Amino acid sequence: MYHLLFPQSKAYTRNMTKTQFERVLRSLSLLVQPEDLILLCKKFEEPNSGDVNYPAFVQAVDKGRLSTSSRLGIINALGSVG
Repeated sequence: MYHLLFPQSKAYTRNMTKTQFERVLRSLSLLVQPEDLILLCKKFEEPNSGDVNYPAFVQAVDKGRLSTSSRLGIINALGSVG
């Protein structure tokens, strides 16, 4: 699905802008509050580009470290941010 939503140049980096990340979450019916989206973007931000490291986010979800069902689950999974 990723390759259908984003230009090829971004697909090769496997990172996405924060706007694209929000769009992907919505397309997956993951409704995240704006303040939680900011925390998620900070947690998975690539230092050089500021883009979101989508594979790292997916790994966190796959490993069960990130519960997207509640705000508390997201905050607990993030640990310290910043």
